[in-house]
Amino acid sequence: MKNFIFGANISFTGFNSGMKIQNSYGLNFKSGLTDVIKREVKTIDTAVIENQWHDICGIDANFAGNKAIAACFTYVLNLCQDAFNKFSLPFNYLPPRIRVFKPDDLIEPIESNCLGFCITDTDKILKNELPFELCSVFLKNQPDDIEYIDNLSEKGYSSGKSSSSHFLAHVLHEWMHNIHLNLIFYKDGYDGKCAYAQEVYNNKNFFPHGLEKIDWLEKDKFTSKQKKMVKENIGRYAATSKIELFPEVMVKLITGVIDADTMTLKQNPLDNLKTLPKFVQSFIRKELD
Repeated sequence: MKNFIFGANISFTGFNSGMKIQNSYGLNFKSGLTDVIKREVKTIDTAVIENQWHDICGIDANFAGNKAIAACFTYVLNLCQDAFNKFSLPFNYLPPRIRVFKPDDLIEPIESNCLGFCITDTDKILKNELPFELCSVFLKNQPDDIEYIDNLSEKGYSSGKSSSSHFLAHVLHEWMHNIHLNLIFYKDGYDGKCAYAQEVYNNKNFFPHGLEKIDWLEKDKFTSKQKKMVKENIGRYAATSKIELFPEVMVKLITGVIDADTMTLKQNPLDNLKTLPKFVQSFIRKELD
């Protein structure tokens, strides 16, 4: 699909400063994947959460009534807020819109094993909706079961594909694409045709080349030695491109320091960046800078 990055597709038209995480949103769940959280997820009213996301965060979200997915997104929102507040990490970018979709809803088909994507440029994605802004996040609908989602993550990790077995891995991956894209556009400008994105991202850049950089990151190849190291230390999916390396590394680092009892961060995720290959460390620090 045009502008799609499988495992995370990227396309956004309307980020604004009002979407930054600044205060506590009060959308917290109080425990990890325990019997307590399993029971709590079943009591969620997704319509109430969608209204909260819209009114408090400025995000247009539709979780398709899936309580487990709504819970995962809310955990991720709070973890990114935690990282921003405690450690000043640039995780304060929010996707303008979130959709949980069925494959038949899409304008163009996706690979059968694709669980979600984040779009790189404004585009029409769903048949019955207007075009979506770049950095909007899409997740394929799954059974409304937090244990099912956890098992998907376990299988991806045990097979060596994914960087984490945490039940938040897939949602966090897409969210990190949104953050990465925003960082790119704010540093390098937006060189697409969306008028609003041009206004938001290009005020400090006379020669915008954000989309060009994203294309380069998708195509730039690892050396055979680097690819082997990425597969061994992070996972096969991270080795497919540098645009996928960023979210997979961040998923590994963030999920590695989550307190399962409070679903907050026990320490700065970047503290463990030093355990990864030096070329990966350099790439991540450069992208976050």
